[in-house]
Amino acid sequence: MNRLFLLYACIVSAGAIRAQSYNWPAKPFDQQHGVNGTFCENRISGSVLRDHFHDGVDFGLSEGGNVYSILSTNVTSLSRSGGNAYIRIGRYAYVHVDPNPNLDVGDPVSAYSDVVGVTNYQNHVHFKDGYPGAEINALRSGGGLTPLTDTYDPTVAYIKFYINNTTTAFTNGKVNGLVEIVSRAYDRTNDASSVGTNNGIYRMSWQVFDSTGTQAITEKKTPYKFDEIPSSDSYITNVYFYGSDQSTYIYTPTNPITRDGYWDTRNLDPGLYKVWVEVEDTRGNTAQRWASVQVTLPDDLPPPQPQLQSITADAQGTLTLCWHVPDTTDIAGYNLEFSYDGENWTENDALSVSIAPGDSVFTVDNFSLDKSIFFRLRCYDAAALVNVSPWSDAYGVRATNSPPPLAIVDGFDSRDGYWFDKGHDFALRYAMALDKAGRAYDTFADETLHPDGTSLNHYPVTIWFTGDDGQSSDSALTQREKQGIDAYMRASGGHLIISGSGHYQQAQNGGSEALDWYRAHFYNQGGALVTADSVYGEPGTDLEGFKAALRLPDGGTGNYNGAEAGDFATVVLRFNDAARTPAAVFKQRGQSGDPFGSGALTFAAFPLELIEDAHAREQLIRTMIKLDPVTTIDKNVPRPARTALFPNYPNPFNPSTVIPYVLPTRQRVKLAVYDVRGRLLRVLVNGVQAAGSHRVTFDAGHLAGGIYFYRLQTENIVRTRKMLLLR
Repeated sequence: MNRLFLLYACIVSAGAIRAQSYNWPAKPFDQQHGVNGTFCENRISGSVLRDHFHDGVDFGLSEGGNVYSILSTNVTSLSRSGGNAYIRIGRYAYVHVDPNPNLDVGDPVSAYSDVVGVTNYQNHVHFKDGYPGAEINALRSGGGLTPLTDTYDPTVAYIKFYINNTTTAFTNGKVNGLVEIVSRAYDRTNDASSVGTNNGIYRMSWQVFDSTGTQAITEKKTPYKFDEIPSSDSYITNVYFYGSDQSTYIYTPTNPITRDGYWDTRNLDPGLYKVWVEVEDTRGNTAQRWASVQVTLPDDLPPPQPQLQSITADAQGTLTLCWHVPDTTDIAGYNLEFSYDGENWTENDALSVSIAPGDSVFTVDNFSLDKSIFFRLRCYDAAALVNVSPWSDAYGVRATNSPPPLAIVDGFDSRDGYWFDKGHDFALRYAMALDKAGRAYDTFADETLHPDGTSLNHYPVTIWFTGDDGQSSDSALTQREKQGIDAYMRASGGHLIISGSGHYQQAQNGGSEALDWYRAHFYNQGGALVTADSVYGEPGTDLEGFKAALRLPDGGTGNYNGAEAGDFATVVLRFNDAARTPAAVFKQRGQSGDPFGSGALTFAAFPLELIEDAHAREQLIRTMIKLDPVTTIDKNVPRPARTALFPNYPNPFNPSTVIPYVLPTRQRVKLAVYDVRGRLLRVLVNGVQAAGSHRVTFDAGHLAGGIYFYRLQTENIVRTRKMLLLR
């Protein structure tokens, strides 16, 4: 017998087998049963969600239901154990069936007469047509189980697009390169209310057309037509995409069963195309779905990083976040995240979506007073694979209606010193200290502050950090920033706390003006470069007993310029080097001969954010704030020994200023404003007040510019000071 005849005989035999029809192996034999599992569906195994192809057809039959053979022949094999018990009779197997205890291998059975077993607790029969590894579809057209009526169309739920061989989805209706087409589809087989409404499909095809859907770009491809079981279960992940399970069937039609495949868009002209997917069941019912998609050139460039400018709050709890992006042409939207602890970040999708690509201001109304919140921002583009910018720096704010907030100024711009990331959260380290002290604060980027100092004049305390800018390619402070600090120190009467490395070098080029604040306070307060890994408090000061380790972000030890005391300052911290080099100094306000005597200064010659222990860092910042009693408000400070009326700030002012004073005991107080002729203009306070620090805001309203006086009268003393209103 020649090989050609053998091949012909095999083909005829296979065709004859496919044409064989038979009734259902459960009563009533000649009526359709509910199909709840079709051939070649995805099946799981334990935690593996795409494990093997379903090698049979499932139909429902309650536990204990009688199962019959559809063929008169001998029992071929059987297993009586577990949920997967079965009996095989010839080429047909009946699984989830407990074999008849009176039958064994080799025993004869009669078709539709002898009970070969009963269903177990799985309540269905898994019926297999064919020998192991060579099963065919028992619901095939022109053969198999009969009768079978199916008038329901299958469903194509969606078409999606992924980078080939990945789970990375293309977005914005755009694709490029090698594309994996993914489609979820399912079929309804029966009339039953629920059984058989979510079965796998028999055939899936796909094709790409032009934007009109009339001109074919690719040939029609049919990777799946499940007539026989695939030759290996290892192909299951070619057919079924990530996310498929026992009841969810997500197909990858660009993959043939046995290998990876894709839609190659690399040689297509950029533009709009339509992708078509069609599915079919074994009775010829079909469904189609179209998806429009734009083929684009690859784009892996992220949009520019947003630069936070400020976040401020008013006394009613309205928060205002401002930022700047150098170029908004590549921005499709923003991700805005917030945090209450600086570590766990959350995005409110509705808030993010409300920010348009061209926006630079975001507001939140009615936020809780006396509660910190932190924000960070990034933007994204509309590329096929969305590119996102680095996160901005993280800034915080805490609203209050009394007392006035403090200011945190982010002066750290370097990315070539000890910090290389595009964004940082250093401002939050200062914010945490203020929050734990119960102090309200706003946060600014140094670039946004006005050189005349007015941006900060209403803040009694300004905390300005510059990191290691002065020791890298960036300046610790720009000339514009030096001018702003100069103005603040001359006019506001505030307390400036400034920290960072390299200020001595910058002060050497600070200018020649006799009263240049930056030059006067730093040129003669440093110079010695020291290596240190900790600082400790100076005995006899408020920082006595304090000690903290310093660590660079990489865990190394830093080099710092010392902070000599100069003519008006006192050493409060020292490095732990052999020379005990001063690390921080404090200058009191109101010293004779100090051209900047209206304000107080604390200068640390190292970045405070490098203090390794958060608790120690926060303690140091809170203590530094308290070094100046004029601008300190703290429920735990000792009761003042006497009544004191302090300089208003800002001064000069327009249109409002803050008048601070302290009371040693609870007493009646009257605070009033007079003009140069002694005429009473306004009574700001008239009543009994508790002991402690107080602040009152005076709004000059429509008063003309000029000199005015404010007078504090208590039961024992009267104090008067002068202020200047500028118009």
